[in-house]
Amino acid sequence: MVPHGKQFTSPESRYTRALSHARLACDLQDSVSPTLARLLLAVMASTILLLGMAVGFIASALMAETAGAVTGSTSI
Repeated sequence: MVPHGKQFTSPESRYTRALSHARLACDLQDSVSPTLARLLLAVMASTILLLGMAVGFIASALMAETAGAVTGSTSI
């Protein structure tokens, strides 16, 4: 008897499911991202958006640097 919530699946089926989820995430990003950008451009001032992009870029650079320090990598 298999405990509730525990299913035995093959590695192939888990891989296929993971690929399906990755594809779904890419498709959603491709459709949602431009729509969100259009809405933000229509509602917000361009200077605020530029400031937000700069903050996002700096945060991304800091996360990349931190990830390199954690993994021991010396290059990005």
